Amino acid sequence: MAVIPGRGAQAVLSGSAQLAARGAYGTTLDANTAQRDALIAAGTAPSGSTVDGTTSSGAIPTQTMDGPISFDAGTVNVTGQLNPAIQQGVTASTTQTLAAGTKITADVVIVTKCANDFDALTLPTLSTVTGSAHRVTVLNTAAKKATVFPGETGTKIDAGSASAAVTITGASQATFIQSGPADWITTNGGTITKGT
Repeated sequence: MAVIPGRGAQAVLSGSAQLAARGAYGTTLDANTAQRDALIAAGTAPSGSTVDGTTSSGAIPTQTMDGPISFDAGTVNVTGQLNPAIQQGVTASTTQTLAAGTKITADVVIVTKCANDFDALTLPTLSTVTGSAHRVTVLNTAAKKATVFPGETGTKIDAGSASAAVTITGASQATFIQSGPADWITTNGGTITKGT
C-alpha cells in the first residue's frame, strides 16, 4: 500500500487491493481478492475497464427487459447491432377483424400464409410512455392481400377512419410507426423480391 505525500493520511490502493477494499465480494481483503480472481479465471467477470484502470476478461451478462425503457437524462450509446424481435411464419387470421386478427408481437413480422384477400393482422397496443413509440415492419410474402388493423378501437392509421385497417398487397411490405397516442403512420418499402 502506497501513501501519497501531500494528501495527509489518505492511502491509495491499486490493482486487486483497491477492488477488494471496496467490499465488492467478501468481508476481508483476502476473500475479495480470491473471489475476484476466481471470477476472472472462470470467464464470468465483466469485460472492460475496472476501477483501477486494468482490463479483465469474461462475458458481460445478458439483460432481458420487457416493456418500454425510458431515460430522464443522459445519453445511451450502443455499439454493435440491435437485433429486432422477429415473428416468423405468421398466418393472417381469416376472421378479417380487428378483435380477432393475428396479434403482432414483434418488431418485424413475416406473413407467410394469407388464405384469402383481406385476412387480418392486428398491430400492438400503442405505447403510452412519453417519448417512446412502436415501430413495426410487416413483410407480406404471401400472394394474397393482408389487412393490418390498429391494436385498439379508436386508433387511426394514416389519418384514416378510427379502427380501420390498411391493406398490404401480396409480396410487399410496410412499416408502421407510432406518431401519437392514438395514431400510426406507414411507409412502404416496395416489393419483396424472393430469393431464387
